[in-house]
Amino acid sequence: MNNEITVFKKNTVIQELISLHQISDQMLVVNEPILDEFVSVFIQCEPGPLKKCRQTTKGYAKTLEFTNGRFYIKLKKCAHWLTENKNYEMKQHFIYLDYDLDGFDFTIPEYLLDVEKNADLFTKDEIEKRKIFLKDALTRLQKGYSKGLYLYGEPGIGKTTLIKVLANHAAFKNYSVSFANVGNLINSEKNSWSESNKKTKNNQFISKFKRTDILFLDDIGGESVSNWWRDDFLFTILNYRMEHKKITFFTSNFSMEELKENYVIKGDNSAVEKTKQNRFMERIRTLAVSFELKGNNHRRASEKTQ
Repeated sequence: MNNEITVFKKNTVIQELISLHQISDQMLVVNEPILDEFVSVFIQCEPGPLKKCRQTTKGYAKTLEFTNGRFYIKLKKCAHWLTENKNYEMKQHFIYLDYDLDGFDFTIPEYLLDVEKNADLFTKDEIEKRKIFLKDALTRLQKGYSKGLYLYGEPGIGKTTLIKVLANHAAFKNYSVSFANVGNLINSEKNSWSESNKKTKNNQFISKFKRTDILFLDDIGGESVSNWWRDDFLFTILNYRMEHKKITFFTSNFSMEELKENYVIKGDNSAVEKTKQNRFMERIRTLAVSFELKGNNHRRASEKTQ
């Protein structure tokens, strides 16, 4: 075997590409000049402070791509850069996010470790219920279920924290994710500068929430309801996700039956209104299974110690 080919096959990046694309030795020979160049400049970064990076351009490592029978040298962010920007990859998978990921970046294993570490803040039943919820939710993602969970319970018991953990975990696993607090979302709409701007933002939000792999709607039912909000905005999104079997998660202070009463347009007792209300709730019931969270109020200044 050509000595150069032997050297190429010892390089971890080339090994991965050979395995992924079933690249023959003959193909390596054809690409020998570019592979020789790559091996001569390749520096393997390990996780650690950026100041220890030995790349020519700190934070950027040379890597290879294989397309149409050819290798190409590319730049990518190195392990040192990713160490100091640990949420970068996760952020790339959020289509919409209205909380500070750097302030709360727990994935499921990290969150459960933190809960165990702060076990004095929770009863055994509370810890177990959290584990059951996250296990159920994770199973739904891993098995490709189209039906998410509707997490409800009293204020301050940790519902939002749980679905933030789940959203982070989903983004970490490379799903596209949108997370919106419903109250924040409606305020964003109200603060639009003009009607034309409002329409543009509407369409942008609707498009994002339709196409995202996983949608999280936090604190639904706590907002002021209007015909436009229920029938033109939310219904449009939920109906699309129902028809296209896209998984959706909700949190609320209200059970589904209680939520139904919150989505009544006040002063309108018409048959048409009842039909619209029922159609809206039917979308939520089709998209999610109810999961009640019980426990004490754990709302604190720092979410990471919830």
